[in-house]
Amino acid sequence: LAALLPVLLRLLSVGDEFSTAMGMAVAVFISFMVMSMRRIYRSMTENISMQIQATKRANDLHESEARLQRLVKFYATLSQCNQAIVRCTSENELFQQVCHDTVQFGGLKMAWIGLLDQTSQQVKPVACYGIGTEYLEGIQISVSADDPTGHGTAGTAIRENQPIWIQDFQRDPRLAPWHE
Repeated sequence: LAALLPVLLRLLSVGDEFSTAMGMAVAVFISFMVMSMRRIYRSMTENISMQIQATKRANDLHESEARLQRLVKFYATLSQCNQAIVRCTSENELFQQVCHDTVQFGGLKMAWIGLLDQTSQQVKPVACYGIGTEYLEGIQISVSADDPTGHGTAGTAIRENQPIWIQDFQRDPRLAPWHE
């Protein structure tokens, strides 16, 4: 447009028939160019908007699928644990089977069950399964609020009689005594 406007003005200012005709042709060309650019701009804007919406929908779908997979794993684990309750003949066998099924069907790396020793007020592991079970050897977990090892998930859950769920073991400051 910046290059054609001086040409258009020059052609129209000459005044002869050929220059006027050429000036009109340039004016029509500029008009079509402006209209075409507007259409292209609108099309590109709509395409970009649709692409952003499609990407958002794809991300939402991916998140929904991941959530569904977690639920499927959860229910598969629950089903297996219910079967273990029916099949197992001792508490120790049940605890081992529940840890096994939680890892195998729940997608966890490791699962363990601990019981409270009333005398020492410590939670002692009684069953475990998965990668990293050596972590439990000599672990100190108290239920006492006065003990630093009583501020973790197990001690707090027992003390407050409510479940606690930690999404990121390494970043949760309550679990600092066990990070190493």
